[in-house]
Amino acid sequence: MIKSFTLAVLAISGSATELERSEKNCNCVSYPGRISLTSENAIVTAEFDVRGGGTGGEFVKNILSGGEEAWNKWYQGKSATSWVLVDFNGDVRDLTGFAFKSANDVPSRDPKHVDVYAWIEGETDKTQIGSYDLSFDARWETTDEFELNVESVRATKVEFQFYNSNTAI
Repeated sequence: MIKSFTLAVLAISGSATELERSEKNCNCVSYPGRISLTSENAIVTAEFDVRGGGTGGEFVKNILSGGEEAWNKWYQGKSATSWVLVDFNGDVRDLTGFAFKSANDVPSRDPKHVDVYAWIEGETDKTQIGSYDLSFDARWETTDEFELNVESVRATKVEFQFYNSNTAI
């Protein structure tokens, strides 16, 4: 059983007004409708992180950037499931969808499924807002955007629970 993950980019989409506010002074990859997240306006943590990996630079914070250098990914090698939490640092974001990008190596590490949870504005517990199968046919491939079943969700943070192909969902 594969007990690891590699993910290059996590893109979070938002409303036009949110996009207009968030693109100011952003030095990050641009996807249509993407909320620009940086280490200044989002705190990213993960259940597991190899703290550098084989390249010495593979950290969970990399999933907010869009580069394609060998180190520009998040890798964890401890479990067949793992969560990533994006905390909007006290802000409320209008979420409309998500996209994911495979890393440069080891296709068997690509997550095959993700459940998405959000802390909706005014709520104290997380609520599941999506569940998606992921499929990558190439390295550095970005999925199509997975849209929510509602117009948008106003949230203070979002959690992604990833599963690889050998994990019961």
